[in-house]
Amino acid sequence: MRVVGAQVYGLQLTTIAKGAFLIRASIVFTPILSTIAGDVVPRGLWAGALLGFAGARLPRRGRRSSQAALPAAF
Repeated sequence: MRVVGAQVYGLQLTTIAKGAFLIRASIVFTPILSTIAGDVVPRGLWAGALLGFAGARLPRRGRRSSQAALPAAF
């Protein structure tokens, strides 16, 4: 539970864009840290983590064109 509290506190200290990147990047950080800790991470988990991170990056590619369509309230 302390890790979640630290994550929430840390997200309050950064921009929304950087926070979103860090949350998406945690998909890849988790298997890396598990490997450093000595756990065996299956290849399927690595593949899933990389695909998840790549999928999270896809919406960013069309960001400029989609921002023009947002209402002024956003």
